[in-house]
Amino acid sequence: MAISISYAVIEGPLVLPSVTFQSNVKFADCVFTEKVDFSSAVFQGILYLSSSTFEKDFSASHAVFNGSEDILHAHFKQSADFSFSAFGDLLDMTATQFINGGEFGGDVFRKKADFDSVEFDKPSIADVDAADFSYASAAGEFYFGDAKVFGRANFDFARFETNCNFQHLHMEANFDFTGAVVGSAAYFTAATFFNGADFVDGHVGTAVFTDAEFESSVDLRHFAYLNISLSHSEPQSNWLRWLGNPEEVDNDWPRVFRMQMPYDREPFSRLERFYRSEGQDDIADQVYLESRNRERREVLWPRGRSRFLPTQWLRWFADRLYGLLVNYGIRPYRLVLWAIMILMAGTWVFRRKDAVTLAGRRDAAQGTNSAGTRAHPGTISTWNAFAVSLHQFLPVDTLTGANFEPSRQEVARIPLGPLGKIPITPVGTATMLRIAGWILVPLGVAILTGILHQTAP
Repeated sequence: MAISISYAVIEGPLVLPSVTFQSNVKFADCVFTEKVDFSSAVFQGILYLSSSTFEKDFSASHAVFNGSEDILHAHFKQSADFSFSAFGDLLDMTATQFINGGEFGGDVFRKKADFDSVEFDKPSIADVDAADFSYASAAGEFYFGDAKVFGRANFDFARFETNCNFQHLHMEANFDFTGAVVGSAAYFTAATFFNGADFVDGHVGTAVFTDAEFESSVDLRHFAYLNISLSHSEPQSNWLRWLGNPEEVDNDWPRVFRMQMPYDREPFSRLERFYRSEGQDDIADQVYLESRNRERREVLWPRGRSRFLPTQWLRWFADRLYGLLVNYGIRPYRLVLWAIMILMAGTWVFRRKDAVTLAGRRDAAQGTNSAGTRAHPGTISTWNAFAVSLHQFLPVDTLTGANFEPSRQEVARIPLGPLGKIPITPVGTATMLRIAGWILVPLGVAILTGILHQTAP
């Protein structure tokens, strides 16, 4: 026999644990002033609690719901415990309000579960989740769109066989998606996370972060996906213009990944691999550069640390030098520019009067070489000066410029502020060219052969 009560005020506790209801149970627009306990109950028909208010604790833990459940617009003013329950048909909790949090941990949703527009307020007890769905599983569609959660939301190790929808989610506290598994797509379109968001060890088919906003940190370490969408319609800063039309950016990855805390190379490597697999190497290169820059700032030289080991100084210096010289191997135009500037500086020095001598044994008394000609040819041509500079720069011996040797005499002085004027000698310039050549040329060869920058495994 069905139970149907509407617009009633039910005073006193309603305690019906482990009871089996063979027919529909309906409490529409009712007010329950005391505790309601349906723990371990079995509902063969429909449970209808629409627009009802529960002044005290409500418990339906370990219950079995074989019919469709209509609990929309209900108000739970104290704890609402649906943990470890099984829902066999549609669960509709649209616009339900949980004043002191809601527990759905370990629940099984065999079909569609609709929590659209629900509101979870912060529980009065500290360290209690406002919305607890840890270890829950959903075989059908799961909707959590337009929900407002003012405390923590816990979806640890939840499993969604198809899609889960968190569009326009409003999160005031931490959102925990650690270890969650989504068989198809997880939609976080236009969701706003004002506190931390943890996706560590999560696995999804498609992760959609279109227009999502992370006001605090996000943790994407070991967050696996086959596809990811990071498009955004309103870039936050001018440095994103390279991504395309400033009014609609298809791959606005910095908007999300700039908030990765703590820094870890793995999320960036995964995103880099994804973009390379999609043929978007330019974006993949930008991801790689951001990863290297953050690693230098936050790992090799973290803020707030007063002491560094010598090896850490060396690592930071080598990393910084690698970035300055060759841009970490990404479009290393800097390497060419550095080489040109160094060669031009050498050309300027060797172009000075008496900066070079003719190759061969020099007779100091007569100023002649073994061939009997003057050892100092005076001022050589710009081309010959460049040839000498190139000869000194290249790590391998070349015939170009080999007929001249740098002299030891001072040819110029360069003012360097408080250090005064620094004397310039051709032989010192040749030494600097050798050192620069032994650094830049192997770097260039390594970059061209792909040794220094490989796609992350």
